[in-house]
Amino acid sequence: MFADRARSMLRRIRSAQGSGRSRLKVIGIVGAVLGGLGVVGILVLLVVAIGLGEEQRHQRRHDVVSAWQEAKTRINVHARLGKPTFATRVDAGRRGASCDVFNAYDSIVDAWVQFTFCYDHRGVRIPSPEPLEPNEDVAYLRTYEIPPLTRPAKPSAKISARLDDWPNGDVASSLFDTEDVYRVWVPPRRALHIRLVPTANVALEVWDSKTSSVRLEGAARDRHLITFSDESGTRSEEVTLSRPPVVGAFIYLDVYLLDRGPNHAEYELTVTPST
Repeated sequence: MFADRARSMLRRIRSAQGSGRSRLKVIGIVGAVLGGLGVVGILVLLVVAIGLGEEQRHQRRHDVVSAWQEAKTRINVHARLGKPTFATRVDAGRRGASCDVFNAYDSIVDAWVQFTFCYDHRGVRIPSPEPLEPNEDVAYLRTYEIPPLTRPAKPSAKISARLDDWPNGDVASSLFDTEDVYRVWVPPRRALHIRLVPTANVALEVWDSKTSSVRLEGAARDRHLITFSDESGTRSEEVTLSRPPVVGAFIYLDVYLLDRGPNHAEYELTVTPST
């Protein structure tokens, strides 16, 4: 009974706030709520409020993921995520193409996530120049169901991508994509060659299949990091996994901007198994 009354009164309070009524009226409703519930009722009210808050956070995350995974030709992203954080012109292979960029906080990966939705000159949604985003860490690949770069049926791949770090006052209105993580397939008993050609100074790391993140430190980093390459300037980063597993496995590639390095870099990544 207390829970039903508390939930009902919370809705009255939110209705008053949402409809633009005066603060005095909201305060009056709050006073009536507290006076009518007593100590036990107030405790129940707090529990219900926390529960409703969790529901709202879950719903916001669901809206973000739903908008990202929507596969329709046209998508009303604005209705799901609100106004875009900012818009940017991109080369998506079509004249007049543009992208809306949304920054949203996702409690599952516990970080701000950047989503890009691109449209042609008619307003029809087109593929993003970087379809494997968001991919800042291992958890992102699982949460947003980002497909692997290579797989048993397609063991080789060559892609172009970019990294950006343009602060703009606060994270909600910044362009941040400082790291790209890819899942790649290592065929059984075949070496794997990885080549990265950047336009600015970046680094490349290779992590094993059991790592939970590419940002581990200390003993955990030593345990899961397979190898890395950090050449200066625009020199190519190249690594070869010469000890392939007996059974094929997925591993992770991490391409990232260096601290105190450039704010922007474009790169071409090639993954090729030995013949």
